[in-house]
Amino acid sequence: MRISEIDSYTPPSLDVGDDLLIGKFKNRKARITGFAKDDHEQPVLKTTKGDQKLFKPRIPKLMTEETATFKTLLPISLAMVKNFQQLLPHVRRHLNPDRNLIYVYASTVLTSANHPLAVPGSDACGINLSLSLNGDQIRLRIIEITSNQKGMGANMFKASLDALPAGSEIYLTDMSGGFWQKMSTKYPNFDWKI
Repeated sequence: MRISEIDSYTPPSLDVGDDLLIGKFKNRKARITGFAKDDHEQPVLKTTKGDQKLFKPRIPKLMTEETATFKTLLPISLAMVKNFQQLLPHVRRHLNPDRNLIYVYASTVLTSANHPLAVPGSDACGINLSLSLNGDQIRLRIIEITSNQKGMGANMFKASLDALPAGSEIYLTDMSGGFWQKMSTKYPNFDWKI
């Protein structure tokens, strides 16, 4: 479909001193006092009634490389969520744009906190991890992995690795008594930081 001149629209220019109608019903009058950008490099109008975002959706071409980090990490986190959903019933993902992190949580037990829960004597298990970029290098940090089911820890870890490109960094603290040494030997195509 081709856009004609009749279908195209040029938005009006906004200047300091222009009036806006804001609020839920767009009936409160505010005057523009200045312009700024939010954390995602999107335009914000400074007004007499406080800051007002100019656009409801985000425009990716306005984002800096730092916020564009999510272009790289979002598909990986979505693939991890899909992999975890095959193993565990409760999967959550949390984006932290201020720190350029994506957290992924998966558990057999629904918890109020955003971390997995393994209750002694039960079959509960879960994983808590974060994704970030170190330059161009993708970094997976295992925050917590708990399992009372034999083999489920390895299955959860494999589900996260299946979504990562080879050569990604894996950060963790080993308090398992050898589990992570076995995993680093089994998956040598990643950069392990134990």
